[in-house]
Amino acid sequence: MTQPNPQTPPIIPDAATLAQLETDAAHFAREAGAILLRYFRTNVEIEYKGSGKSDPVSVVDRESEQYLHAAIHERYPGHSILGEEGNNLDGADPDYLWVLDPLDGTTNFLNRLPFFAVSVGVLYRGMPIVGAVFVPTSGLLEQGVYHAHLGGGCFFEGHRVHVARDATPQADHLSGLPGGYWRRLRFSGDVRNHHGEVRTLGSIAVELALTADGTLQYSVFGAPKIWDVAGGVLLVREAGGIPLTHPDRTKPWAPLERFEPGAGGATAAGYQNWRGAIVAGNAEMAWNVATHMYGAPRPGEFAKPVINALKWAQQQLRLFR
Repeated sequence: MTQPNPQTPPIIPDAATLAQLETDAAHFAREAGAILLRYFRTNVEIEYKGSGKSDPVSVVDRESEQYLHAAIHERYPGHSILGEEGNNLDGADPDYLWVLDPLDGTTNFLNRLPFFAVSVGVLYRGMPIVGAVFVPTSGLLEQGVYHAHLGGGCFFEGHRVHVARDATPQADHLSGLPGGYWRRLRFSGDVRNHHGEVRTLGSIAVELALTADGTLQYSVFGAPKIWDVAGGVLLVREAGGIPLTHPDRTKPWAPLERFEPGAGGATAAGYQNWRGAIVAGNAEMAWNVATHMYGAPRPGEFAKPVINALKWAQQQLRLFR
């Protein structure tokens, strides 16, 4: 009989390792959250990524990420780190990747709206195994950290949380949908007329945390980046729900069990460009919404058949002249 190779890494880390990673991730998220709160409602220096003024970054984002990067590297020097602000590190142990959003909801933060978060996710070979999301307020009207590890349940501080239980969207319950969803999405079946009281909070990490604790009955995200969701998707799963995704519109919806790296392989750079639509909620709800939702026609698509018909008519007229 073939003996197992003692050098082969386990499919997932053991329970003690997972619990310790969760404890540390929650601590790191909480400390980074303290940095955000120290700057909240103060005048901070703002820059913008790329052209235009739609993607702000501040000294707060950078200070939060610098703290997280240093704290993680000191505690886990062999692990890799991927941060939104580009401070990436490939460690000696490629199996572990910490994915950081040091301030999710920067525009809210800069406008003094208290819906922002610090999101910390830990991947093992691309699989989310730990999530920690700091929020400045919650359903308990308290700041704190939503945290979970694979197989351990989801908690807000010491309170266990669960996703909403309804199988179909309830008209008087809250739902998280992207801004401008009425231009980008269409619904069919029962979901068409009853997709809930829609809220768009400006922070994907916050919306995933609120989906995990049942405040939002489900949430939909059009094309989030990996640092937006790496921490939150595990919260939803451990709260009894499921995140569904289809990174490629040609593929069907499927449970998000692991992130697949792109060019660059299983490195920080390899995961950096991951993007994919996500629907999160309890399993029945998520599948119900995902299978009754489709993209709206793009501008001009309604006009194409008319234009083609006019061209055909012009061609026919020429034939009879």
